[in-house]
Amino acid sequence: MATLEEIVIYIEMLDSVLWSYLALPAIVILAFYLTILHRIPQFTKASHLVTVFKEAFKEQDQQVGRGITPLRALFGSLGGCIGIGNIVAIGTAVQIGGPGAVFWLWVAAFCGMVVKYSEVYLGIKYRIANLHGSYDGGPMFYMNKVYKSRMMPKIFSILLAMYGTEVYMFKVVSDSIALTWNLNSLIISYVLLASVLLVSRGGVDKVGQICSAIIPLFLTLFMGMSLWVLYHSPVSIIDVLTIIITSAFNGHAALGGFAGSTMFMAMGQGMARACYSSDVGSGYASVVQSETSQQYPENQAIFEFFGVFVDAFVVSTLTTFVLISTNVWHQEIPASHLLQKALSLYFNGMDYFIPFFITLLGFSNLLAFFSVGRKCASYLHPRLGIKYYYVYAVFAYLFFAHTNQKYALLMMSIIGVSLLLINVYAIFRLRNEVLMPDLNKNYFRRNH
Repeated sequence: MATLEEIVIYIEMLDSVLWSYLALPAIVILAFYLTILHRIPQFTKASHLVTVFKEAFKEQDQQVGRGITPLRALFGSLGGCIGIGNIVAIGTAVQIGGPGAVFWLWVAAFCGMVVKYSEVYLGIKYRIANLHGSYDGGPMFYMNKVYKSRMMPKIFSILLAMYGTEVYMFKVVSDSIALTWNLNSLIISYVLLASVLLVSRGGVDKVGQICSAIIPLFLTLFMGMSLWVLYHSPVSIIDVLTIIITSAFNGHAALGGFAGSTMFMAMGQGMARACYSSDVGSGYASVVQSETSQQYPENQAIFEFFGVFVDAFVVSTLTTFVLISTNVWHQEIPASHLLQKALSLYFNGMDYFIPFFITLLGFSNLLAFFSVGRKCASYLHPRLGIKYYYVYAVFAYLFFAHTNQKYALLMMSIIGVSLLLINVYAIFRLRNEVLMPDLNKNYFRRNH
């Protein structure tokens, strides 16, 4: 009979195969088609993104009729992206797949911009008004236009609800608190669980409010410290880029003679972590941003170009550069301690600073994901869905809180690739319904 470790190895192999041979081609092909169709919107629509931001800031304090303000919806979406995935999951990708994983992360992120735009656009287009003064939307709503059977949207909702119970982030946060302040891990798990269940009842609006306070603070401090390290590091940025490009195509063993030395592993890890940290294809952002008061889908969906850029090309890239330039990326220490170890070479107090921010960001991540899980559960069964979902969440959080971190990450990765493959097919079928902003159109006339 196979041992647990042998079973995990087989699942890891399946995970890499699904990401490398199915998810990567699916996203690249769809993204290439949409990018050419819309004339490289990642670049050509940048000016419209600036305009939308200006209008959103003007209206952030205004009362809205139905839904939440566009900026609140944006930060609710960012709340599930920026955080643990950038600090810990990226470290895991580099440890397993080598530095070349970040190259494939860039490829997936660039492709993911237009894919994520499309899923948010369609989610808003096919959303429906609910009884709570807001909207319900997301892939399960536009999938009804694709699949004849009602089962596929329900299957997707079940998977997304499970994805909303973010067991990997829960494990990382609870471990970080327990180890840093030498507290009982069981007690921490229960306190964290109770906090998530209670605060998440405020919905996406509450999540967006919390994230709008935490994320800008984190970005400012993290970018400042990372740039300081890169400026004073004896390893130049050119050397770091050389290592990344070489490893991406030739392989580079992260931990000695590890399986991560193959290009296959680097590609799989980079692809998986890009989609995981940026939530490309999972449908999470589509559900959150569908609650916006913005009536033009393109004006809200365009925010995803900014979100993916900040997540992948700023935070995840700076994390990788710091790990490589300080030469800690191949040390046999937990991935959750890699960035902490690297920054501690230049700054004092990192043993408390990084765990503190992991706790803050992780909590905002957990709230954001769980709010989506609640909406999926309500979609599956309006009366009892949330109650059943709470039972599942309690079991899943506490079970994975007392297992190895890699098991929790592997579960999230398997669910994530399943969501992506189902969602990408639906987006492809509805590709001709996705429109980009028209710069000649006055989108804001009705708002003033």
